[in-house]
Amino acid sequence: MVKARFDLGELKKAAYGYQRDIARHMKISTQAVSERLNGHRKLTLEDLNKVCEIVRRSASDFIIFYEEAEKEKAA
Repeated sequence: MVKARFDLGELKKAAYGYQRDIARHMKISTQAVSERLNGHRKLTLEDLNKVCEIVRRSASDFIIFYEEAEKEKAA
């Protein structure tokens, strides 16, 4: 099964220096932006899209797709 996750490391790099602008655009505090970028608070797709508007990057730049083996069913 293919799953997806945010690449927070790359997102943090791209957002460096833009936290104040991101916070204004998202109508949240810079602390809340930091918590989302550091994985301490849930980051939604809507949040990602707003960050991408500010840093002028595509959301697909920050999404990683990976294969997860299906768990064996107990008999």
